[in-house]
Amino acid sequence: MGDPQMKEEIRAIMRIKDYYQVLGLSRDCEEVAIKNAYRRLAVKFHPDKNKEQGAKEAFNKISTAYSTLIDRDKRADYDRYGSEEDLQRQAAQAQRRYRYQQAEFDDFNDLFMRFFQDNMFNERVGPSPRAHPRRQAEPQSFRMLQFVLVIVLAYMLLPALFRTKPYFSL
Repeated sequence: MGDPQMKEEIRAIMRIKDYYQVLGLSRDCEEVAIKNAYRRLAVKFHPDKNKEQGAKEAFNKISTAYSTLIDRDKRADYDRYGSEEDLQRQAAQAQRRYRYQQAEFDDFNDLFMRFFQDNMFNERVGPSPRAHPRRQAEPQSFRMLQFVLVIVLAYMLLPALFRTKPYFSL
């Protein structure tokens, strides 16, 4: 049926995210220690030697940890940024944030509607077709700030349009 201890070791390796922990090493270890740890684990989990279910995946994870930590540049990048999986996850999150920001104001009409989509009684006139659910409720102070900003911009731009001097200056 299999060795229950080996199954637990395989599960433990698959749960670990940190490459140093996969190899059982500290972050300040030498290259020799990395090689020795890899050899010890490779013999134990190699699919030709170990027929347990999941041994191949555990061996692949051990090999990935070894190839990352043995190369000085990859190890420096890993210490700085994390694994490639972490980098891919961070890139995907950044891409989602970028798409969300792009979806907020795709054109001038969206920007205009963002400023003027509330009526005087603080009731929602209607959400923009692309409005994000988290943007539905805004504090009164933000609306007031929007109103003041529009008034100040109008005060500054209208005299330039009509080529007159403003009555007051800021």
